[in-house]
Amino acid sequence: MDLLLIVNELVAKWPVLSSVLLVVGALRLTIKPLVSIVRSVVELTPGKTDDLLLDKVEASKVYKGLCWVLDYLTSIKLPGAK
Repeated sequence: MDLLLIVNELVAKWPVLSSVLLVVGALRLTIKPLVSIVRSVVELTPGKTDDLLLDKVEASKVYKGLCWVLDYLTSIKLPGAK
C-alpha cells in the first residue's frame, strides 16, 4: 500500500493527527536552522561577550530542559534503533 494512502486514511480516522504532524514538522524545520544561525553569528563576531552569553544560556537548566522536551516530542526513536 502506498504511504500517502496510509497517511490519508489515518488522518481521516483521527483528524487531530494532521495538526500534530504539522506542528512537529514545523518545529523540526525551524528550530535547528535558527539555532545553527545564532551559533554561527556568535562565533563570527569578534567580541567575546556574546560567546560567554551563549555558553551561559546553553549551560542553563532551562535550555537543557527545553532541548530535552523538544527532542522528546518531535523525534521518533524506535526501540533498538541507534
